[in-house]
Amino acid sequence: MRQPFWLSRGADIDMLVTSGNAVMGAPAALIAALPNLKAICSNGVGYDSIDTEAARSRGIVVTNTPEVLNDCVADLGMALLLDVARPHQRGRSLHTRRSLDAGPLSAEQQNRWQGCAVSSGWAISVRR
Repeated sequence: MRQPFWLSRGADIDMLVTSGNAVMGAPAALIAALPNLKAICSNGVGYDSIDTEAARSRGIVVTNTPEVLNDCVADLGMALLLDVARPHQRGRSLHTRRSLDAGPLSAEQQNRWQGCAVSSGWAISVRR
């Protein structure tokens, strides 16, 4: 069986770039196999799959890209809020002759309150 690249050339690697997801993270075993590792860079918002304790114990810098997706998530949040008010997907289903549950295609939204009661970065972007 062929060894993974990082196992056969671990001493040559000083920086690891990962998406930070469960498949491409940086578990303690990987960090231990890279004796000259100086930095782990996640090109995503999260770093849950990076063993930060293992990195910290060896003085390895861990970076990520916080707030980079706030506007995208805010856009999706607004689209979902609008779809609750005016179910465009249901109308699209009707247009493409898919079956629908019985009920109106939309509901009037006058005098109704809608919004997000969250203080995270994406919710702040929704408010803008």
